[in-house]
Amino acid sequence: MREERLGLAMLGFERKQAAMKLRPTLPCDGKLIVQRYKCFDRTEEVYWLIKRKHGLTTAELFDLVHFAQGDFTYSLQTLVERGRVTAVDRGRAKTYYPAPRTS
Repeated sequence: MREERLGLAMLGFERKQAAMKLRPTLPCDGKLIVQRYKCFDRTEEVYWLIKRKHGLTTAELFDLVHFAQGDFTYSLQTLVERGRVTAVDRGRAKTYYPAPRTS
């Protein structure tokens, strides 16, 4: 008997055992459990730093925060897209300023 056929035969036997309530259901036959990870919104922390110290570059801002680069990048992009922060190109680095209030 080849391995594939043996595997299918064993799986069929285990499923019959589960149907007769002699064992719990197989993990592959149960409900798929998807764990959702918490996504922290750290945009306010980055915005607070930009408001407190005008004219910080991306590298200077990243040195001041204490979280992962992915969270930092997402927060910074979100602030720019929402119009709360103005990004100014200064040579090779971007400098960030709080956007002027319109109302």
